Formats: sequence, C-alpha cells, structure tokens
Amino acid sequence: MSAGQIAPGTEEGAVNEFGYRQELKRVLRLFAVFSVAFSIISITTGIFLNFGFAITHLGPASIWLWPVAAVGQTLVALIFAELATRIPLAGANYQWAARLVGPRYGYVVGSLGIMYSAVGISGILYLAASPLLATVFGWNVENPRLLLFIAVVLIVAAFGINLISINSPPGSTTSPSSPRSSEPSGWPRRSSSSGWPRAAPTGTESAFWARPRPCRVSRCGTPSSLRR
Repeated sequence: MSAGQIAPGTEEGAVNEFGYRQELKRVLRLFAVFSVAFSIISITTGIFLNFGFAITHLGPASIWLWPVAAVGQTLVALIFAELATRIPLAGANYQWAARLVGPRYGYVVGSLGIMYSAVGISGILYLAASPLLATVFGWNVENPRLLLFIAVVLIVAAFGINLISINSPPGSTTSPSSPRSSEPSGWPRRSSSSGWPRAAPTGTESAFWARPRPCRVSRCGTPSSLRR
C-alpha cells in the first residue's frame, strides 16, 4: 500500500469510507466514557426529581417502574452502541438517521434533538431550582418569575461553559499531525451527510454549530458495509 493511502478496517479507514478525514484523536478510555454517559443519562435528575414525584403520587409500588425502565434503556443503549460502531461519525443521531433512512429524516431527527434540549434542559433546571432555593437560601419558591429567572441564568451558564470548552485549546483532542485551520479548536470537520452542519463534540444537542459544507448522502454515498 502506497504512502497516503488509508488501510481498510482501521478507525481512520472507517471514517474515510463515509467521505470524511480522521481529524480527532479517539483516545477516550473507560473512565472518560463512563463520565460522559453518566452525565448524559443524568441519574441524579431521576433520583432527586422523578423518584419523589412517583412516591408521592403512586406510592411505594412505583419503585417497580425502575426495573422496567432499566430494561428499556438497556435496549436503547445496545442499539446506540451498534449504530456508533457501524457509523462512527460526529453528530450521532442525525448522522445515523440521514444515512440509514434519508436526508429528510435526518433533518427531522436533528431538529427534534435541538427542541428536546431547549425544553428538557430548561425543564430540569426549573424543577431543580425550586428545592435548592428553598433549602439553601430560604427564598419564596412560589414566585414563578424568580424560578424562571434562575432557570434562565443556569441555562446561559451551561451553554457558556459548553462554548468555552469548544473554543479552548483541546490539547489531547486534536492530533498533533493534523493541519491547523481557521476553525475554532475542537470543532469537527465542516461537513454533513444530512445537510446539517456536524455537531460540536458535545453531540447533536449542542446549540453551537459549524458552518455546513455540501455533503449529502446522495453525494457522499454510503459505505459498502452498510449496503449489504
């Protein structure tokens, strides 16, 4: 194999099959993957918010809903693991949907991901702010304007931290041999299979997107491994 060619079967070769060039180092280890997964599934939200609500309205029998939900979420995790292995591209959900179903469906999935984050994050922060303010500061949690203000402040802080993490020098994120570009450090390559710009390292739910470069499923194609 001549110099410059990418060996099939390698991680770089898998990404190259989809029309992309490997630019980010795949260096996540067990603890890093666990940390990301733990923060995404947000176990503390379920324990501190949903558990109390279920006990109050359904009684002690509601504890049996947790094993049922655990089985369902395990199936979802297995599906995600399979898709991430077969289509190892930044963007996750909308990339998978666009390549397996079609660009329009990928657009819908990407839109739903943003709307889910806009509603889900604000809802969780709104519910979390109420007991926190009452317990720590003794404020009147019956005032909806106060809770809304705190929720907005927390949302802005969360996205601000996300923006800082994207634009700060990643260190181990970018390969030393990768050429420098005018894009902020840490952004994936500006291309997409569904017409959407590829998401930042935090996934499709990130509100900060790189500019798209035309690269649809019909133009970039689908690897032969997915056409079998």
